[in-house]
Amino acid sequence: KCSNMPSFWMYTILGACLIGTGGIQGSPIKMLPASISATQFSVDLFKKIISRPDENVLISPLSVWEACLLAYYGAAGSTEVELKTLLNLKEGKKIEAFNLVQKFNAALKSLKSSEFALTLANRVYLDKTLPEPVKKQEFVSGDELVKMDLKKSPHKDINKWVNEVTNGKIKSIFPGPLSANERMVIVNAVYMKGLWMNPFDPSDTSEGDFHLKSKKQVKVQFMSQNEEFARATSTDLKAEVLKMPYIANGVSMYVFLPNDKHGSVKEMAAKISPSFISALKFKPKKTDLVFPKFKIEQTTDLNEPLKELGAKKMFSSADFSGFSSSQGLSVSKVEQKSYIEVTEEGTEAAAVTDMVVTDSMSSKSTPFHCDHPFMFVIHDDTHKVPLFMGIVTDPSSKA
Repeated sequence: KCSNMPSFWMYTILGACLIGTGGIQGSPIKMLPASISATQFSVDLFKKIISRPDENVLISPLSVWEACLLAYYGAAGSTEVELKTLLNLKEGKKIEAFNLVQKFNAALKSLKSSEFALTLANRVYLDKTLPEPVKKQEFVSGDELVKMDLKKSPHKDINKWVNEVTNGKIKSIFPGPLSANERMVIVNAVYMKGLWMNPFDPSDTSEGDFHLKSKKQVKVQFMSQNEEFARATSTDLKAEVLKMPYIANGVSMYVFLPNDKHGSVKEMAAKISPSFISALKFKPKKTDLVFPKFKIEQTTDLNEPLKELGAKKMFSSADFSGFSSSQGLSVSKVEQKSYIEVTEEGTEAAAVTDMVVTDSMSSKSTPFHCDHPFMFVIHDDTHKVPLFMGIVTDPSSKA
């Protein structure tokens, strides 16, 4: 691409602070069509991400899906066709698809409570030299579209907004000024904080060995408890699965633990399908749970994964005439900055200490010891869509 060609960034950000486990959720409501598209995209993107080097993985495919959806709205011609296929959108008018997603987001936002916080935010920064989209009210409202002089590099203003919507978990996305060629920045943010239904007692946390794929061990802090959890066995993935719900709203963390302690968790994850959770048959079972504390902070370059999924034109000979009549406007970079921390208590310890933990030692418990690499999915069971997906290969590493 020529150095003087106008371009724009698409940036997705996510943060999560997760705290404690237990209980069995009720039956989910009917799946929204938007979640079907988002789930298919999530699985496809996750498989591309995990094909990279053997390290911890954290991604919010939903955040990337929504950022690409904003790009789709302004796309035309073959660029529009590619993005529509990438996003798994059905036939119909573009605005109908966008309205459906707005309803979907409103449903997700309804999950918020005193014990659970979920923030979904979009913002389009448009250079003041570009005309505003003709039908901007159809896809952005209020402060979602901001016009400014991008040549003066408003990275501090963008970073301030990011810091606010992620509750300070992600301080910034741009370490320095933007390039002189940037004409638009699309930012999507997802932030979540939840309390476990049954919190871990910090006094039960102790140091232990986590077995790496290399057959080496690292010392990490393991949380533990004996409680009833929903359990399932996946013969396709050759893994045991445990469901750890949050206090309310039908959001859970699903942990996929490979049967082979020294097997490849990424090879297992590469076999997942859009129904990899809904197809499982869960049963409550008394469980001796041992789970590592971990924190992951990552920046993931999504250019190549998205190209591999078929979105090639938006990075080169793109047509974004829905955003601007300016010729040669294309995407220069798509990145996601992510953060997650899993602890016994988290930032709202008072809410956790009010919980009553039942003594489950009276009956026999079956072990579920996460002492080797595993996959996790933070899933909205009500709307049937993954919010976060990840792989922990080494809990002692923050990267």
